[in-house]
Amino acid sequence: MHLRSADAYARLYDRDLMQELKADNRSAAIMELSPTKLATDIGLASSASRLDDVWLSLVYIVYCQLLAFYKAMGLGVEADSPCPTGEVNRVVNGVTIYPFIGATGSG
Repeated sequence: MHLRSADAYARLYDRDLMQELKADNRSAAIMELSPTKLATDIGLASSASRLDDVWLSLVYIVYCQLLAFYKAMGLGVEADSPCPTGEVNRVVNGVTIYPFIGATGSG
């Protein structure tokens, strides 16, 4: 999955990355999301093509989460417990969650 930037300068690197992925010929499939694709293929308003990357990332996250969910369902993997035997954990073990008091400066 390649998430294309809305920024013209960053898209130069996006193009190079896509060329490398295609030349590698190691991926079964390469999918690219872009502001233009969102506006046309997914049915978002044409204003999606004018979103900055920070806002575009929110749309990309939702799309990727849904893709992962439906892919897991298709493979018969429970999305909330992909590895019931515990080899892969959703939560880091041994970490304490400390109360957040507020910013106290550096250090």
